[in-house]
Amino acid sequence: MGFLIVLLAAVFFCIHNVIVRVLFSESTLFGLVQTGGFVAPTLPNSFLLLVMRMAIVVCLMAGLATQMYKPTWRDIAQLRQADQHRLLGRSLGCGALMFLYLALLYVSIGLIPAGIALTLFFTIRCLRVCLPGSYLAIVQPICAGWSWGWCCWVVI
Repeated sequence: MGFLIVLLAAVFFCIHNVIVRVLFSESTLFGLVQTGGFVAPTLPNSFLLLVMRMAIVVCLMAGLATQMYKPTWRDIAQLRQADQHRLLGRSLGCGALMFLYLALLYVSIGLIPAGIALTLFFTIRCLRVCLPGSYLAIVQPICAGWSWGWCCWVVI
């Protein structure tokens, strides 16, 4: 089940990248209609699109999270405790790096040809899902108590 969820996430991420490509680059749809190019592929425009995406996704995830895992808000409230500040800092740092990664990804999707961009950003995720982690373990854990395995998704 987990394998299917990750594979579906990769497929939806690819569809998302196609939509971003349409927003940034003008192209012909089925050789008939000229569409796209609504926004210039710059870093400020990428941040704008990400903030708009974040506003939608945060609201959706707040509703879905409570349906899938009942004590979600209790666990989030525990992050305010003094002994959890380190975890909160890491979580916020990871979120900020992911935000920067996606902003730079949006710019790159707008600047390089669509086939190359989607092949690079989609194929690596499919390989990461299909191959065992031992083959693609690029970064070794260097801090006790914190695994760098999640960073492989950003690095790759």
